[in-house]
Amino acid sequence: MSTIRVLCSVVVLTPLAAAAQGAANYPDRPVRLIVSSAAGGGQDIVARTFAARLNEQVGQSFVVDNRGGGGGSVGAEIARQAPPDGYTMVLMSASAVIHPLLYKSRYDILRDFIPLSQITQQPYVLVVHPSVPAKTVQELIAH
Repeated sequence: MSTIRVLCSVVVLTPLAAAAQGAANYPDRPVRLIVSSAAGGGQDIVARTFAARLNEQVGQSFVVDNRGGGGGSVGAEIARQAPPDGYTMVLMSASAVIHPLLYKSRYDILRDFIPLSQITQQPYVLVVHPSVPAKTVQELIAH
């Protein structure tokens, strides 16, 4: 291999090695996990459980920061404005994802965020007062 090729390889590969070394140290400070709903609800419980597991696995603090309001758009907007350094994540529900498609919004869900993973599924249950004589949705409609 010629000297020029070796030098070119060193020049090209050195920054990549430095970037890989830097990535190995992530995170080197606490990570903020914005939750786009109020504290105490299902999304908050999921976020706190997720953060606790990340704390154990990574050895760094993942701090839950509840920012509810606007159907999840408040938390999403705060996350959008954060520096793009990997130290702010946002846990969104489907409503925060759908919000900019239905209403004017400062964020564009497809441009401003990259989905990493679905971390849970939460089914919704339809319930009625026990005095309602319905055991199915059809019976409820007929009532």
